[in-house]
Amino acid sequence: MKSVLFRPTGKLNDRGIEIHEPQFLPNRLTAGKSIFRNGDPQMGLDMRLNAAGDSPENATGYQILIDTMSYIKQQESTQSYYELGVQGLTPRDFIPIVVGEGAWASNILTRRTYLNAGDFESGLVRQSSNNARQANAVPSMDSVSYPTFLWADQVQYTLMEIEQALQASQWDVIAAKHRARMKMWQLGVQAITFLGTRSKNMEGLLINTASPVNTSLITAYVSGLNAANFLTFVQQLISAFWTSSNSTKLPTHFVMPMVDYLGLMTLVPGSAGTFPVPMLTYLENAFKQLCGPNFKIVGNAYADAANNNTLRGLNKNVYALYRYDPETMRMDIPVDFTVTQPNSLDNFHFQDVGYAQLTGLQVFKPLETLLFQF
Repeated sequence: MKSVLFRPTGKLNDRGIEIHEPQFLPNRLTAGKSIFRNGDPQMGLDMRLNAAGDSPENATGYQILIDTMSYIKQQESTQSYYELGVQGLTPRDFIPIVVGEGAWASNILTRRTYLNAGDFESGLVRQSSNNARQANAVPSMDSVSYPTFLWADQVQYTLMEIEQALQASQWDVIAAKHRARMKMWQLGVQAITFLGTRSKNMEGLLINTASPVNTSLITAYVSGLNAANFLTFVQQLISAFWTSSNSTKLPTHFVMPMVDYLGLMTLVPGSAGTFPVPMLTYLENAFKQLCGPNFKIVGNAYADAANNNTLRGLNKNVYALYRYDPETMRMDIPVDFTVTQPNSLDNFHFQDVGYAQLTGLQVFKPLETLLFQF
């Protein structure tokens, strides 16, 4: 059994229920114990139950020191994470994600078709000539096959754990554990979307082996450029993608480090007689004029060097200029997050399992994605 770490915050959710911060320890011996070693105050605090310091107020577990004037609020405070929802976005806003196709298959195969023939003029024929031949357009086909991965996580709790949580402050420990697991799934998919996995068996938008990487165009934060260099950068950025795509496609999305994105509200001096505009406005207008009105510039914390270094050891500021198109790239979730029915063999220990199936990002047209690093 995992021990639940109990942290009241004094804040209420939209239903008027106190917000707690559920955390779990792998050591079953910590569950429900006193905050003191062996339950004896003379022996000092049991540090296994104290995750935030040496004071009893920060002790973890159900048993917390209070006095007759203490009021226990039913509000919970949950741990904060970086979530795309802060910007009103989901991973689907960055890359195409297909849910529900190919459930339980070990691999997913996607075919690619090419035109393998002569040029147009080779099809010109003379009707009056003898044995006039017609050109033959021969399409070629290959395929990209990539593996799927299974994920599962178990939630366990006992009758005593439930009763102790209720006795402590009417805390719904079952719901807290399920919320924590669901959050772990959401944050895991979010990280894989951009960075792949630490083992590199799944790749993401910002770390993959298919997309070409440019290390010469962006060598410092865009928000720190002066007006002249910024104008040159805008011209070169779109041109770089056009060249990379063999002059066939223009991009639809530009993802940049959040630190740099937040600095783009710096004003850019305009020409005589015009008002200054933020760098972000100028950049968006330039892209929309050249690439279409739906072009999007989005900041992303995974693109920051400090964050991706902590999570994957990359230590690079990454910019991604690409086409949002399922024919260009795609991530699959064949089996969406599902939870089994809770069960018990002895009506004392209860458990259920959340499971899913997913893939990393697959890039089918590498020339329609371009990464920049510094």
